[in-house]
Amino acid sequence: MKELKVIINGSNKTMSSVDIAKLTGKNHFDVLRDIRNTLEATDIDASKFACIETKGLNKGKIKLYTLPRRECDLVVSGYVPKYRLAIIDRWHEIETPRPMTLIESTRLLLEALEEKEALEAKIEPMQIKLDHHNCHATVTKGYGLQGKAINLVDAAKIGRKLSRISREHNITIYKALHERWGAVNSYHFDAWVELGVDLYECDKV
Repeated sequence: MKELKVIINGSNKTMSSVDIAKLTGKNHFDVLRDIRNTLEATDIDASKFACIETKGLNKGKIKLYTLPRRECDLVVSGYVPKYRLAIIDRWHEIETPRPMTLIESTRLLLEALEEKEALEAKIEPMQIKLDHHNCHATVTKGYGLQGKAINLVDAAKIGRKLSRISREHNITIYKALHERWGAVNSYHFDAWVELGVDLYECDKV
């Protein structure tokens, strides 16, 4: 059996008159006539199902009809049983969900990941407010303003305290780009003051 072309328009599937001709072995011209006569006999406007299809390069165009399931069943109801059966069987194949192949599911997964990465690329610059403000400092910068050094373990502890203070006082936590660690938190001087460190004064030195 030749392959049926199913045209999906929104949530509706249609079968073309060309495909009906292939499935039944009828001449396409005769199928066009059958569609017009059957639809006119039931007061259905056939023109709303009409369309033009281009047949490859330099092969011209042909007029055809694309019928939803209801109108297709109506037209072929006058055909001999073996023709009706061929079309009914094919519709059953189309309307029965087919499990995705591994290639199809992998492609969908890759497309979803690409969309996610593209979305994150757009969102990230908005989420990361860079530390171009004089009144913000990362933990290492804050200790540097005091003329002190701090190890990573203590820096993490101080960072947690500053984060808690910022949340409790509704103080914005900005982001600064560190050459080694990437985007790190940068805390407003007000949060540092609550911690007991006045970076306003240190910054003047």
